[in-house]
Parts: sequence; structure tokens; C-alpha cells
Amino acid sequence: MKLIRTFSLLASALCLASTAFAQTRIALVIGNSDYNQSGWELPNPVKDADLISDTLKGIGFEVTLVKNATEDEMEVAFQDHGARLQAAGTDAIGVFYYAGHGVQSEGLNYLVPVDANARTEQDLWRQAPRLGDALQYINRAGNSVNIARSQRRWPPYCPWTASLRNRFSSVWPTASTRPQKARRRLSTIAA
Repeated sequence: MKLIRTFSLLASALCLASTAFAQTRIALVIGNSDYNQSGWELPNPVKDADLISDTLKGIGFEVTLVKNATEDEMEVAFQDHGARLQAAGTDAIGVFYYAGHGVQSEGLNYLVPVDANARTEQDLWRQAPRLGDALQYINRAGNSVNIARSQRRWPPYCPWTASLRNRFSSVWPTASTRPQKARRRLSTIAA
């Protein structure tokens, strides 16, 4: 159901910009399913990432698809995505999509790589990229439209995550990644 809502959001927002096809459209899609940590495997994130990637390609996006990414691979993908957006200029449209485990700790959201061995909250701080840092690469690019969507699940069997579950926050930390703002900007672009 969440994947359907994600498709709906992306499709409706991007259909508004159908007349703006001359604009560069760049997407980073990450799906993490095959975690090294026993019991953390997820059946759907890579499938979801493939589906999102194919859909975005079908509407004119240049897509970087990263499957089962380690911490280093995720960090490089974020840097490269920001650089590609910046090189494309301020009229570019950017999309970032993540499917896999995610956790919030101390008010920060973390995207868990497949090579994480987080047995404590402190391990997580060292081993998982922060969503806010990933979004900074996108924001620094200075383009007018960015859409971010994250499908995250809590890693199982982590006693320290139980107390964090009630503090998990939204994935829309900046104006350029809020869906309402993106829809308005896409409407303006399509006009």
C-alpha cells in the first residue's frame, strides 16, 4: 500500500511537469534487502527499488540504481547524486528514493546499509549514513525541485530500537523536499 502511495505521489507530481521534459531529471534509487546481520533480511526493498527505477526511467529520468549498498557505497551514491544535480543546473528535477531499514536516534534519521553490524545505538551512529547528510548534497545542488521518499523498516532484534520507535520523525526535513512544495514548483514549471 505504501508503495502504491509512493507511485501516486511521484506520478501525479511528475505528470504536472510533462511539458517540462526538456529539463534534466535525475534520480537516485537505493534498495537494501540483503543485510549481513542475521534476521535483518527484507524481501521487498530491492524489488521496490527496481519498480521505482523503471517507472522513473519511463518518464524521462536518468536513474542511478543502487542495490544492497554498503555504507561506503551509499555515501558515494549521495555525493555523486548531488554532483550530478549541481552539474545539471537549477532547472533540474531531482528524486531520491530509499527502501530498507532505517532508524531515528537522538532526533536524527539513519539509513541502514547492508554491512551494518549495529548492536548498540552508538554502533548505528558510526555505521549508518544520516538522511540529513544525504539531503544536504541534494540541497547544495541548488536546483528548484527535489522529491525525497523513504520506505523504512526497523531492524529486528535490536533491544535499543524499542525505545526509539515512538520518536521516529518525518523524512521531509527541508522545503525543497516537501511534497506540497514540490507539487507547487512542478505546477509552475509545467505552466
